[in-house]
Amino acid sequence: MRIVLLCSAMACLLAGNAIGDDVGDQLQVRVDSTIVEIRPRPPGMRLLRLPAMKFVLHIDVNCPNDLVAESVSISVADTRENLGSEALAEPGTIKKAIRIPAKQIGPLGLKNFCVIDDFERNATQLEVRDALSAQLSLKCGGESRQTVIYQTVALGVTLACLQPASD
Repeated sequence: MRIVLLCSAMACLLAGNAIGDDVGDQLQVRVDSTIVEIRPRPPGMRLLRLPAMKFVLHIDVNCPNDLVAESVSISVADTRENLGSEALAEPGTIKKAIRIPAKQIGPLGLKNFCVIDDFERNATQLEVRDALSAQLSLKCGGESRQTVIYQTVALGVTLACLQPASD
């Protein structure tokens, strides 16, 4: 029974995306790069807990001519944000900052990055392109119909290893 429900949910999600693709690029999202500074870690420590992070999303919405943008919902981990029709009525790109608490971010598995004993041989920066993901939905509505467009965007993080204090 669970498999059938999961498959049905996936079919609905794919159908929602297909509808959005048929009517053009209605929801475009760009994300500013986020840099997190970390201290050198003891050898053998593979998991890294990230601090709270802020991501800035640049959102462009475009509903078909007979419809109006009613809302954009943003979901990252357990954090939810909504933009109403007032925010969407302004022309141009919408800039929305979203803060994700540290307790909602799972640890990253890293090997040989920012290790105390091996600092000179390690890279000082590491890009993790998909540390988190944001799910967005755009609801467009009019007198006769409504559409919902879905978009998922990877939220990348650049880890910057801080220089250890010299003796």
